[in-house]
Amino acid sequence: MRSFRLVSLVVIALGVMAVGAIAPLWYGAARALEAGIRTWAETPRDAVSIEIGRVAVSGFPFALDATITSFAIASADLGARYYAEHVRVSRGLMDRDATFEMVAPQQITLASGTAFDIDADRFAGTVRTPQDGSPARGFTLSAAGVRVRWQGLALASAQRLSVQELAPDGSSAIPTSSRAELRIVGLNVPAQRRGPFGDTLAELSANLELEGALESSTLGRSIPAWQRAGGRLYVSDAVVRWGTLDAGRIGGALRLDTMLRPTGRLSITFRDPARTFEALAAADWVDPKTRTELMNGVGYDPNRVAVLPYCLSFLDGWIVLDDIEQDQTAPIRLWRVPSLVSRRAVEDR
Repeated sequence: MRSFRLVSLVVIALGVMAVGAIAPLWYGAARALEAGIRTWAETPRDAVSIEIGRVAVSGFPFALDATITSFAIASADLGARYYAEHVRVSRGLMDRDATFEMVAPQQITLASGTAFDIDADRFAGTVRTPQDGSPARGFTLSAAGVRVRWQGLALASAQRLSVQELAPDGSSAIPTSSRAELRIVGLNVPAQRRGPFGDTLAELSANLELEGALESSTLGRSIPAWQRAGGRLYVSDAVVRWGTLDAGRIGGALRLDTMLRPTGRLSITFRDPARTFEALAAADWVDPKTRTELMNGVGYDPNRVAVLPYCLSFLDGWIVLDDIEQDQTAPIRLWRVPSLVSRRAVEDR
């Protein structure tokens, strides 16, 4: 019994000594984390402003859990403001990578006053920081059960959404050779219920790589400069499964035209294109003659399920579908694509 008490006293003493040794390190790291968050928010940025509320750090002795009571970021270029409450930022005492989580509904408000409410079952991610302590380069975002509403009306929802971005070292806002992986599963858009493929996009995924840097967060200047320098966005291994549309092996390069609209060509392979074109025809997006030409122009065999290559061209503000040879069919205009920045920014170039 006496030996047990002695061992207990030794363990307690060692624990007290360990806590006493860790406490200065933890409190110093907690102050540094809070100061780092505030410095990041207060750093001047062209056309972007960030405001945060009170920051409280907990998690002693081995974790650093910061809770930000409110977080707002506004972009003059995009004409939009993002707002969230109770944002959690966490990392281990000796770690550099930090995780973040939005635990309350979020809101995006446009300059016109239109507000979109966003909530999710889970909305979290990771910010990666180089070992030398330089600014964070790269992040991951993972969300589940995402819902977007406008004035109480459901605009869209998604079962899962993930984004992974990796940026090489550099002083630019987004350095050249930055890469990203995007995946959306179960995207439901009620407004598309009467569209050719229905209101639920089963899967959208793509790998992206940027050629040419975006030098600053001022999109009205950095995007036109990127366009003038011949910047490109490479798309690879993209997949779209949406109703009767089952397409993969999507890849190619996109640029911006003088109106800052996407331009370029993506190769795309349809699995069973007959069902895809029948859906387009049923929705009056393509007439029967053009549908037949698209099929026959690439050797379509109506007696079998085919896997055939086509092209998606971004031309004069439209997404256009045609066959791979581009000389046997009339192209189908699918969707109009807007400029990436405001008309005023285009005119000011």
